[in-house]
Amino acid sequence: MERVHAGSAADHRKMKFLYGASGIEARYSVVPDYSLPASEWVFYPPTENLEPFPGLEKRMAWYHRCAPSLAVEAVRDCACEMREVTHLITVSCTGMSAPGLDL
Repeated sequence: MERVHAGSAADHRKMKFLYGASGIEARYSVVPDYSLPASEWVFYPPTENLEPFPGLEKRMAWYHRCAPSLAVEAVRDCACEMREVTHLITVSCTGMSAPGLDL
C-alpha cells in the first residue's frame, strides 16, 4: 500500500501505525498491482499519483468478478461443516452487489 500511495514520509508513518494498531494479522487483495512494479500494473494507471484513478465502473467490474469466488472460498475454509455455516458477513470499501454475496 505504501508503494502504491506514494505519500510523504509522515503519511507512511501514519499508515504503518494505523495498520499496526488495527489488529488485522494479514491483508489480501485481488488487485495484483500491490506486489508488482508500476510498469506491470493492471488495475491502477502506472503513474505516481494514480491518475486517472480507476472509476466506479472498473472497481465494480473487479468486485463482481472476484468477490463471489472469495466468498465461496471463505465458507469452504471455515473450521466447521459447511451445513453449519448460517451467515456470511462481508465488508468492502470497494464494491456492493444486489442481491448480495450471501445469495
